[in-house]
Amino acid sequence: MNLLFATTNKGKLEEARSVLSPAKICSVSIELFEPREEGQLAVAEAKAGQALKAVGKPVFVEDSCFYLDAYPGFPGEYSKLVVRKIGVRGVLKLLEGRQRGARFVTILAFAAPRKRLKIFKGECRGRVLERIAGKPREGMHYDSIFAPTGAKKSFARMNKAEKSAYSHRGKALRAFAKWLVKQNDA
Repeated sequence: MNLLFATTNKGKLEEARSVLSPAKICSVSIELFEPREEGQLAVAEAKAGQALKAVGKPVFVEDSCFYLDAYPGFPGEYSKLVVRKIGVRGVLKLLEGRQRGARFVTILAFAAPRKRLKIFKGECRGRVLERIAGKPREGMHYDSIFAPTGAKKSFARMNKAEKSAYSHRGKALRAFAKWLVKQNDA
């Protein structure tokens, strides 16, 4: 089975290929507009609609956000912008003397011509560490400061299999894979 994934993020593509194997995942580089003020689900739905319109074939997109318990809803849809502007060191500074609970949320949206949009969600709770712990994979900046609940190390210090066991994206991808199998069996 071949699947189109609209992403330019190599880390996301690598994780999708790992979780969805033996399916062949082809990335499609499309400039997608993200309506941030509408919320994470709206962002994923909008990206899926744009990707489907661009390629005209079944395609999936995902939107992952990082949330800090100390600042409800933040950075959320602005996760990429925040890390670009203040970096993970800036995030650590924001949390000095504050609650360190955090979570990653992934919403995966699968769009196909003349079909209803299908949504899959994955969440990983954990904590923001006191300092940077490891070098993150490309595009996975928060991994160097986040440790999932029950883990003794950051995402950045985990191998792919370890991270996948906890990963928000891995959870959404596994739900998607389970659904795909049911569709093919029907």
